[in-house]
Amino acid sequence: LTPVPEPSGQNPASQKDGLCGLEFSVEAGPEPLYVAVAIEAPSGKYIESRALPAVLSGTQAFTGRQSWSINLPRRMAGPLVYRITVVASRYPVVAGSGIWRAIATAEGVATYPRLGLRIDRFEHRVLP
Repeated sequence: LTPVPEPSGQNPASQKDGLCGLEFSVEAGPEPLYVAVAIEAPSGKYIESRALPAVLSGTQAFTGRQSWSINLPRRMAGPLVYRITVVASRYPVVAGSGIWRAIATAEGVATYPRLGLRIDRFEHRVLP
């Protein structure tokens, strides 16, 4: 595995050469949190190889790390762009409502301490 560097004002990108897939992980930390994850692929083909863990639907609290992976298409005419929105809360998250996705910002983390809520959005490109 090769970690993706932290973005510095722009969205990080990887080259397809030498990559067969991508692995994502969410770290909840030592305190139990409810975490919901939404994945969008506005460009390219998203091919799940190891399913998003059910615990990342926001209905079950967990500690530690949860991971999943995707395969990259063998041929890519253009870049694969994926966006991941993550909401972490001390309370169950209704993932299907979409409300938390609407308040996620492209600039990064939004926190709502009084609600015990943290929302983060991440975008990455894989270039052909």
